[in-house]
Amino acid sequence: MSQQQIDLLDSLLDSSLEDLADAPTWQEFPPGVHRCIVEDVEQFKVDGNEPKAGIKFKFKGLETVEAQDPNKVIEPGQVTSVSFFLIHPNDMVMKSGQGGFKEIMAATAEQFGAAPNRELMEKIKGAEVLIATDLRKDKKTDREYLQLKGLSFA
Repeated sequence: MSQQQIDLLDSLLDSSLEDLADAPTWQEFPPGVHRCIVEDVEQFKVDGNEPKAGIKFKFKGLETVEAQDPNKVIEPGQVTSVSFFLIHPNDMVMKSGQGGFKEIMAATAEQFGAAPNRELMEKIKGAEVLIATDLRKDKKTDREYLQLKGLSFA
């Protein structure tokens, strides 16, 4: 740690609660159609006894084009992500994940030309897209999760 970082840390520790930043809240995109930039596409895996792996798409919002509720729109720069399990011990989860991923790759292939999925994942990065979204409530926790209902290129 540099001396400047140590001094900043000391200053924060000597300050009051009001001087500390508030933690940002995570808020999913509301149901509707949103113009976004695809910021990243990455592989992920979940450690454990059962094999679980998939693809995560990260979107940076530009504007809400069509809102289900006019009072609920995205903030420019708001970020969200959608994950698709391509490998999962639950067959329904795996088929749903592969199907959702396939829809995005099909739209990407239509835009950029047919290519292996890995190449299409690279080509979509940085692209401006329209995504149709909805929210799904977890039955156990009541937490809402983003559902991607469709993707097209802007």
